[in-house]
Amino acid sequence: MQAGDFRPMSSGEILNVALKIYRRRFGVMARLVAIFVIPVEIIAGLLRAITVRESTTAGGTTHLSGSAGGAFFGSIAASLLLGLAIQLASAASLKAVSDAYLGHPSDWRESFSFVWQRLAQVVVVGLMVLVLSSIGLLLVLPGVYLWIIWLVAMPALLIEGQTGFAALRRSRELVAGRWWATFGTYVLAYVFALIVNLVIGTIIGAAFSSASGRAAQGVAIAIGDVASAVVTTPFVAAVVALLYFDLRHRREGFGSAGLAAGVGIDPSRTPQQGSTPWLGTPEPPYPEAGRDPWR
Repeated sequence: MQAGDFRPMSSGEILNVALKIYRRRFGVMARLVAIFVIPVEIIAGLLRAITVRESTTAGGTTHLSGSAGGAFFGSIAASLLLGLAIQLASAASLKAVSDAYLGHPSDWRESFSFVWQRLAQVVVVGLMVLVLSSIGLLLVLPGVYLWIIWLVAMPALLIEGQTGFAALRRSRELVAGRWWATFGTYVLAYVFALIVNLVIGTIIGAAFSSASGRAAQGVAIAIGDVASAVVTTPFVAAVVALLYFDLRHRREGFGSAGLAAGVGIDPSRTPQQGSTPWLGTPEPPYPEAGRDPWR
């Protein structure tokens, strides 16, 4: 493998490179997110409509009716579906991020096909991470711990061919010894996405402030969910992909040849050994510039 074209990255470098890729390949990744999220959001909206009914009193006041159990089930199912859709969209974005990092042209059809051929395996791993981490979140800290140790399970599946529990074990092996560094970088990306989501929610809420009724509320929720996912998912997906590249490079000297082979690109079309695309010259000299402040 060509190890010289990659080098360890600090949290700030990972976020900086993710932002550059996000800006330059946003159109491709946003389309991939929309392909997965919009159909699921329609289904989620139908679930909400089925489990929570609308009724109107004689005075014209609108009330929501329906069993508490049905509403709870509908909310959980809708959240799980949307979470899975974002996992699928993030998986599709991984191919686009890899292309960008290697200086290879990105095409949404190639990225979609890359995931579609592995759809069953991606769904299984995505559900495993979502469900097991959600169970852990009942106790808060175990859920956070599990989410981070399995953060790169999807890249391990798509690039290395690890499936099921093997993908989860591979992710845990890569994160081992770098849990805090991985956590710190991911939290920074998540906070950025959260702020953007709040801004989008505020704008859409203001736009629908005069609307009333369950249908209007449902439309507002759906638009907000889709807009938030399309805007923020590509950036977070880029951060996760770069974390995976960095973790593998630190452990195994992972370079562009290995990445190219993993995503089906001719290795001869990757950057020359010794180049560091997106990063530039470290200052102070390597390896100090790759020292992670979260470690």
